[in-house]
Amino acid sequence: MSGTIGIRLEDKHEWERRVPLSPQGVQALSEQGVKVVVQPSPLRAFEDAAYEAAGGELRQDLSACDVVFAVKEIPESLFRQ
Repeated sequence: MSGTIGIRLEDKHEWERRVPLSPQGVQALSEQGVKVVVQPSPLRAFEDAAYEAAGGELRQDLSACDVVFAVKEIPESLFRQ
């Protein structure tokens, strides 16, 4: 399996700590050859360092990702045309 998955930071509600994918899930995907890009977030239930240790890449820009996961809906303005 290959490809790139993005994990979007949640910004709809300032208290949102839920995640669409845990560091354990990132590690499992990374071991299968899937690249996972994670937008940094100071609020997320898991620290950014846990995602890095699991094989995720911290980066603001998710535009190169094949698919982006989020807990809440993604604003339409962020979709590719």
